[in-house]
Amino acid sequence: MTSPATSWACRDSGVAVWLRYTVREVLGPAVGALVLTTFLLLTTQLLRVGEAAFGAGLGAGDFFAILGLLVPRFLVFTVPISVLVGVVGGVGRLAEDRELWAMEAMGLSPVRLLPGPLLLGLLGTLTSLLLTTAGEPLGLKAASDRMAGVIERNLAEGLSPGIIHEDIPGAALYARARRGDGTLEDVFIQYGSEDGRPVTLVAEEARVRPGEGYGLDFEVVRGEVFRLASTPEGPSVDRARFARGRAHIDIEGTVRRRIRFIGRLDVLLPGELAHLARLAPDEATRRKARLHLHRRLALPFACLALAVAGLPLGLGPAGRRGSRRGAAFLGGVALVTAYYLGLKGIEAAALAGVVSIPLGVWLPNLALAVLGAFLLWRRAR
Repeated sequence: MTSPATSWACRDSGVAVWLRYTVREVLGPAVGALVLTTFLLLTTQLLRVGEAAFGAGLGAGDFFAILGLLVPRFLVFTVPISVLVGVVGGVGRLAEDRELWAMEAMGLSPVRLLPGPLLLGLLGTLTSLLLTTAGEPLGLKAASDRMAGVIERNLAEGLSPGIIHEDIPGAALYARARRGDGTLEDVFIQYGSEDGRPVTLVAEEARVRPGEGYGLDFEVVRGEVFRLASTPEGPSVDRARFARGRAHIDIEGTVRRRIRFIGRLDVLLPGELAHLARLAPDEATRRKARLHLHRRLALPFACLALAVAGLPLGLGPAGRRGSRRGAAFLGGVALVTAYYLGLKGIEAAALAGVVSIPLGVWLPNLALAVLGAFLLWRRAR
């Protein structure tokens, strides 16, 4: 006769076996989906990155380096999708091969399969948190800086003598000659200063190099500078001579046009976003910063919500063999599409002030988890 302790030990052993088996089943499809979806997303972005690279004069090395730095951004979207595919694919295979019958024969409800998908969802959540809080912003910042460095270098080295260069908005550059060491002779520079007043500078010599931030620094020798000024009598021109000086031309606008797919807030770390959300001078910027911050934290938890919702999809209703998994994948596609569309819509409402930002960002996760739990409860009945 089997004692109660022995019975419980056998049951716990069976549960542990099913847990390991379920994790193994869902992990394989998840890894495959992660590789495939990331590759597909990379290929769809090749044209956009290629357009920016062509306009900036990037070489092959810089192009592939920037593409690699963009991978964390793509993984932020593909990791949750791969979790759903892993759960639907792995559990769907168990359902199609009648292995669930064996589980039910052990007296286990389909709900007992949930720890395996939840473990995969937790792994996806932790991975996504690392990506959204560090990998994505640092990668985008590095890609932006690399693109800016190439643009600055090309602008500095591409100042051909005898030509008026107007590649930089709001600035005009001209040099009569260029020496072998890169020094420009008889230089004319016109640009806007920080206070918005136009500045015209002429110098006998100038050397140009990438400056701090997104800009070019001109080290000028022996020349004059003219600055438009306002006086009570009317506009006037301030004129000054110099032996040596430095002029800084901002090229951030040029860089931003090349990398339109990288937003200003995308490169900020969570601490920087929190600081901006508190101290930005205008309400619109503060709301955008809060939205970005909550999205960085909420999006990874979609992995757990999708794991819960994916289990009843993988189990599916009773149907013909071979048709169940296809219908489950179609349901998964519809679920992910509805999630991201709903997230975008409610984020827009949060920015407009219709709903609070935390509610707007976290509500899709909550709705997805509740829907998954409800479908699983119905399937278990």
